[in-house]
Amino acid sequence: MRGSRLLALIAAIAVLALGVTIVVQGYTDNYQYHLTRVDDAGAEAPRPGLKLYGAKDSDGNVRRAADYQGDVVVLYAGYTHCPNVCPTTLAKLHAVRSKLSNDVASRIKVLFVSVDPKRDTEHGLGEYVAAFDRSFTGLRLTGDALERFESHFNVDVTYGKPDDQGDYVVNHSGAVYIFGPKGQLQLIGSPADSVEDLTADLRHLAG
Repeated sequence: MRGSRLLALIAAIAVLALGVTIVVQGYTDNYQYHLTRVDDAGAEAPRPGLKLYGAKDSDGNVRRAADYQGDVVVLYAGYTHCPNVCPTTLAKLHAVRSKLSNDVASRIKVLFVSVDPKRDTEHGLGEYVAAFDRSFTGLRLTGDALERFESHFNVDVTYGKPDDQGDYVVNHSGAVYIFGPKGQLQLIGSPADSVEDLTADLRHLAG
């Protein structure tokens, strides 16, 4: 009888120890992000959420944050006439997706929001982002909605003087905002981040 009780006690301790190990592992994440991590500031100051302010895609459909619930969203603001930074960033994000498994890549949505609605039509944006990756979505905002978007994400935009052909440069901040599956801002990157760093962080966040 004593032997049976001893074996039962040992088994119970083993189960308890396993449970503690699972709990510790479940709440401990030793992964070190390469991009800037947006830490929780407490319950009273939650992470900024994804807001699209009624932006329309290339088909004229209004896209909302709820459309991306459960996905990792990479949000970048720019314009189709951008000579270098925007195309370089989009090309880099395409390279990132190509390094991920199909399952992980399908859970990462790249949204390119134009800060130059005067020249960037909805259809034009769709063609532009598709040239980099057909899974990317181009979004267009105008007027007050664009101003609210820029203010919410601290996108600093200035428009240069048009030349004789009417072309002009749009100077804009180049932060890459990455939202987790629950729609809260998790990471902030930049066009200077390497494909390797972006791939590792997105794989971890989407996984």
